[in-house]
Amino acid sequence: MKYLKEYFTFISEEISKNEPIPEILGVDRGMAIFLIGASGIGKSYFVKNNILTKNSTFKDFSTDDISTLYTGDPNVYYTGREAETGRTKNASELNIAKMLKFMETGQNFIYNTTGAGKEFTDRGFEHIQEIYDEARKYNYKIVFIHLLSTLENSLEQDKLRQRHVDPHYIQWAYAKQQGGEVDGIKVEGNIQRYKSLGPDVYYLITSIDQKYKYYKFVNGKLAKRKGDRYIVKERSEEHTSELQSQR
Repeated sequence: MKYLKEYFTFISEEISKNEPIPEILGVDRGMAIFLIGASGIGKSYFVKNNILTKNSTFKDFSTDDISTLYTGDPNVYYTGREAETGRTKNASELNIAKMLKFMETGQNFIYNTTGAGKEFTDRGFEHIQEIYDEARKYNYKIVFIHLLSTLENSLEQDKLRQRHVDPHYIQWAYAKQQGGEVDGIKVEGNIQRYKSLGPDVYYLITSIDQKYKYYKFVNGKLAKRKGDRYIVKERSEEHTSELQSQR
């Protein structure tokens, strides 16, 4: 029995070393994952193949799923309906309401979002901050996983999926990640703002054709995964340049 326990401990340690996001392993409650990325980058693919296959206890909350539930058409966004008291909640508001209620259980969940919100507004960040603050009230451990890619990659992948997004919105959602310009207007990126919220762990993952490179903020500095660990280079500019090359 002693050797059997030692064997399983060894196996567990090896699996953890080989997992780029070890926080998701073996946790059955109390963890909130904020999965952020522009439209068409493959967030749902990442959830299915890189989170739920390793820990099926996470409940995935996606505005797209809520919208399709009400409209029956993945290409039609649910804006609510007219009622005697006015317009009811839209898909995004319904998704947030469901998450807020779910948090009371303390179970693991994923907030699957672009973080962009309505064009030329700050609603995306406001929604993330709202869920973040509420998760803290319920003592969740919070992990940010931020997928980054090129605008061209997002546009091409959008053509291949069932639900299509207006290319202009993809441009907006893309700009809201690292900053950029839309219609001649400068758009502030949200990465530094997400950092300032203070998640327990913050990963940046570059994604080209579902091939990932993993980065992680360690004591405020960006570290790149090499082998089974994350390494901070003395000159963080090298990491910044590498990430910007994905833009």
